[in-house]
Amino acid sequence: MIGSKMISYHTKATKNDIATIPDVLAGLTDSYPDFEPWLYNKAIPSLSTKEGVIVIAKQRDEIVGLAMGKNSPTEKKIRCIRVLPRYQSDGVGTELIERMMKELDDDKPLVTVPHDMIHSYSRIFINHFRYALTWVEKGLYKENRLEYIFNG
Repeated sequence: MIGSKMISYHTKATKNDIATIPDVLAGLTDSYPDFEPWLYNKAIPSLSTKEGVIVIAKQRDEIVGLAMGKNSPTEKKIRCIRVLPRYQSDGVGTELIERMMKELDDDKPLVTVPHDMIHSYSRIFINHFRYALTWVEKGLYKENRLEYIFNG
């Protein structure tokens, strides 16, 4: 329970959950070019394999946040984290990250953050989880935009 909101966490996505993922992640389309093709052709299909990992936060039957990860022999990565605005600052994002690290069996997975989101994530990644900012790259995903790489 977070505040007065009962939140449950799940590592298996139902068909309804999968249908809702694009709506929850819609805010990322501005930060990453070709986000939707990546989501529909790579990230969501990987959930049916051992490589794709998901943690879903729900209040009743509504997804209020989710984290998607990649768990391959060569890479353990948090691909994306989103929490609906009305659930932000309630600890949902922190819990999603903690559970994702358990699913990946890695307390320092690779994470990249675009310049326009670094202020939202840097404090929790560095101060709470002790992630290391290993480099900053210009144009990694979007031309002339900085991408911050943690635990690289």
